[in-house]
Amino acid sequence: MNISEFDKLIREFEILPKCISETTFMNICKHSGSRFEEICSRILAFYLQPSNEHGLKDLVLSSFFELVATENLFLSYNEKIFVETEAYIEGKFLDILVKGESFTLGIENKIGAELYNDLSIYKKLIEQIHKKNNYKVVLSVRKIEKEYELKKIEENGFIKIYYSDLFRVIKNNFGSYYSNANSKYVTFLFDFINTLEDMSKNTVIDDPQSLFFFDNSKKIEELITQFNNHSNRVLDLQKSNIATLRDDISKKSSVAWWAWQGWDLGYSEFDETMPRIGVESSYLTHNYDPLKKFRIFITTWNLRDWSFYEEDVLKKYSRDKYFLDTQSNNRAYLHMDIIEDNNQELIVEKLYEYYTFLKELVESKKLPTTNSLPQAGVNGFD
Repeated sequence: MNISEFDKLIREFEILPKCISETTFMNICKHSGSRFEEICSRILAFYLQPSNEHGLKDLVLSSFFELVATENLFLSYNEKIFVETEAYIEGKFLDILVKGESFTLGIENKIGAELYNDLSIYKKLIEQIHKKNNYKVVLSVRKIEKEYELKKIEENGFIKIYYSDLFRVIKNNFGSYYSNANSKYVTFLFDFINTLEDMSKNTVIDDPQSLFFFDNSKKIEELITQFNNHSNRVLDLQKSNIATLRDDISKKSSVAWWAWQGWDLGYSEFDETMPRIGVESSYLTHNYDPLKKFRIFITTWNLRDWSFYEEDVLKKYSRDKYFLDTQSNNRAYLHMDIIEDNNQELIVEKLYEYYTFLKELVESKKLPTTNSLPQAGVNGFD
C-alpha cells in the first residue's frame, strides 16, 4: 500500500461523523453478566411502584400499559400496587412481578442474554394471581429475532417489548409528572435510560464510522503498523542523542544524571532530606526532524515541594518570561528554554546552568543543624 492510498484513507476518515458516547454513572458501576441484569430489574421495579419516593407516581407503570394493553387498562390510579423482584415458583425466578387489585404484570427482563428461560412456569405464576387481566412480557434491549425465542414467546402468551419503545413512551409522558417528581430520582431514571439506550445501539454496529473500520480493517492495520515503525525509529534516534547528552552533562556536573525510559533526561538527587526539585528534559518532534527541538523544565513531582522553592525560583526565572504549569497531575513544570537544531553544546550548557542553580538553592534552604548552633558558654551564649 503506497502513501497516496494512506492519504486517501485518512481523508475519508476525516469527513465521517464520529461516534461519541458519554459514560453514565451506571456504566461506571456496571457488573458483568446476570448481575447487571438483576440490577436493572431492581431499578425498573423501583420506578414501577407508584408509591415510591421517586415522586413520578405511575409514570413508568402507565407507560408500560400503553404498550401491553391496547385498551389502556391501567386507569385506576388509587389501586394498591405491589412490585416484587425475583418472584419464586418451582425453583425458578421471574424477574419482576407487578400485582394490582385488578391485574397482574409479569416481566422477564433480558439485557444481553438470549431467552433460555422456561416461560411456561412464569405463565403459571402470573395467571394463578389473576386469570383475567394478566399481562406477560419479555422486555429486551436487543432485538428478539431467533425462531426458537419467538416460538417460545408466542406459545406461552407473552408479548415482546423493547426498552427503546418503553423509554420513548416514558419520555413522551414525562412532562405530566415532572412537577411533583424528586429531582434526584429523575436524574437516576434518565441515567438508567441513557445506559440501556447506548447498549441497544451497540447491539448492531452499523454507524458510518464502524462501517468504515470494517471495510478498511486491513488497510488500517497496515497504517498502524507503519506508524508504529515510524514512531520507534524517531524514538530510537532521540534515545541515542539523550544517551550522548547524559554522558556529557554527567561529566560536566560530576554527578550521574538519569534517562527515564531512555528519552527523559534529568537530575533531582540534590539532598534526600529536602523537598524534591530537579531538571527534566527531552526532545520534541517537530515536522520532519525528530531532533529539531529540545525542551527543558525545572520541575517538582509534588506541588507541596514546589511551594517550598517557588519564591526563590521565580525570583531568578520570572513567570513573565517562563511559563509555569501547576495543573498536571499534582506536579509543577516551569518551562525553560527550547533549544533548536540539536545544538548539543548549548543544551549541556543550559542543563548545567539549571543544575548549578538548583544545587545552590537546595543547599541554601537547608535548616541549620544542631552542630552549627553556638554552644553554651561560647561567645557569651549561656
